[in-house]
Amino acid sequence: MEFQSRNMQEQEEIRKMLLTECEQCRVHSDQQPRNDKLIAHWGAMLLQLAVITEDVPGKHELLKDSRAKLQRAIDINPNSITPDGQLCLFHLANAFYMTYIFEEDDAQA
Repeated sequence: MEFQSRNMQEQEEIRKMLLTECEQCRVHSDQQPRNDKLIAHWGAMLLQLAVITEDVPGKHELLKDSRAKLQRAIDINPNSITPDGQLCLFHLANAFYMTYIFEEDDAQA
């Protein structure tokens, strides 16, 4: 029981951190709309947030936003990388894969 409570607290802290990162990226992207690394970072943070979100409609919206940000970064720079050194394209593929996994409608998937 104590483990579950601590785990939930840790997940909430991670969620808050990711939301803060996303907000910072949003603010900075307004100032630097062609900064592919910043936009790639934003997309990657949205993807991580989608993974830990339990609300399925919310998860779908986060994945949609993540795909849009990652695609925008790739449009600016096809070799865009995230701050952790991974290709933006890799994160975009993961976002599409996660979308497929969480899609309840087989026709949509």
